[in-house]
Amino acid sequence: MKKIFAAVAIVALFASCKKDYTCDCTILGQTTSTPINDAKKADAEDACDALGVSAAILGGSCTLN
Repeated sequence: MKKIFAAVAIVALFASCKKDYTCDCTILGQTTSTPINDAKKADAEDACDALGVSAAILGGSCTLN
């Protein structure tokens, strides 16, 4: 039982892992980097997508790194 609990705990630890990301946006030929610190990947993707919507208005785009 302890081994099962330990395995579940390890999986949960990695599933909720937070780290730093960078959202690189190119607008009108200029590239800017926006740090997204201490975030889960899904949350960082959502934040970068939101920046991408704003960039798209000016013909730009954003990618998460």
